[in-house]
Amino acid sequence: MVATAPLLGTELLSGRVRCLVVNVEAKPRTLVSMELIATNGVVLYALPAPVLVGPGQIEVSVFADLSLESPAFCRFSYQGKFRASLMYYNGTEIEVIPATTK
Repeated sequence: MVATAPLLGTELLSGRVRCLVVNVEAKPRTLVSMELIATNGVVLYALPAPVLVGPGQIEVSVFADLSLESPAFCRFSYQGKFRASLMYYNGTEIEVIPATTK
């Protein structure tokens, strides 16, 4: 299981956050779980079932709107090699926080 660092700043009141992974291998691999976790520990989004992700393909969660929810970090479980991240987008800026192995 891997997770991103927490979203920087609790003062962010606008913008959207989502989790994403990219399969960096030359063959399909299984994304077992992807969760967007709120600051209070509640799961805002969970992948409903494992997904086979093709080479170079991306799998993304739904966006969480910062004006309505308080997303904090993403948590992932997968087989193979993926690049996993949390992405913040506010209309003009994109920030990406990569996952690290726990």
